[in-house]
Amino acid sequence: MALITDCVAYWKMDESSGNMLDEVNSADGILHGGITQNSTGKINTAYIFDGVNGTNVIMDGSSSQLALSGNMSISFWVYPDSVDTDYVIQKGVWNADGYIFALEGETSMVFYTSQTGVAQMTRTSTGIENDAWNHIVITLGSGVSKIYLNGTELGYSTHHTHTAPKATTSDLYIGSHVTGIVPYDGTLDEIGFWNRTLSPAEVTSLHNSGDGLAYPFAVGTNMKININDTFEDVDSIQINIGDVWKDVNSIQQNIGDAWKTVF
Repeated sequence: MALITDCVAYWKMDESSGNMLDEVNSADGILHGGITQNSTGKINTAYIFDGVNGTNVIMDGSSSQLALSGNMSISFWVYPDSVDTDYVIQKGVWNADGYIFALEGETSMVFYTSQTGVAQMTRTSTGIENDAWNHIVITLGSGVSKIYLNGTELGYSTHHTHTAPKATTSDLYIGSHVTGIVPYDGTLDEIGFWNRTLSPAEVTSLHNSGDGLAYPFAVGTNMKININDTFEDVDSIQINIGDVWKDVNSIQQNIGDAWKTVF
């Protein structure tokens, strides 16, 4: 399955000003507090969060693709300046609905899913590294949550069976608790959401040996173009539709009456 399949939201965080733009749908985020855009990222540029209460990015909860209530996956890169207990993602309210992911110092990370009156938790027995890029992927499928760090699934100190989170139209918060407290301090880049469970192989592909892989996840190894008598890899393709350049997610070619994916 292609990584782009069932990707319901993706923020490259490459903007130099304005809102945080969703590359897939229309779940754009509004910036609040001390966020520096156009900073050095894992891939192109990223956002630096100053770790002060009230600093976050908020997406309108009416975006239905973010109301994940079944199998799901979330991927992002973090470069923390310091780590205490930092909320990275929250949609909904603990013990009521939605989902939460938080860092807990350099010792653990925790993912919650909630329904009315109950919450399930997966807590790792390993944390992340300060002053370094860390790739984190959270997956949920068939009641099992997994947390990967730099392409490898971690061990757990607590590993509940998860009931699917209750869907909610609450806003999505990036970089803090919904009240603006326990803010994240550091750089964030390349946040993606899927409404399916990514496989371990797909997590490895996203980590990409530490280089990362951005939407639309084309690696440019299956297609080349001849430039000055030298074949060069094609990393991405755009097509002009109505005077607007749009990313091409994939290309197929008919070979022997069968359509084959070449990009």
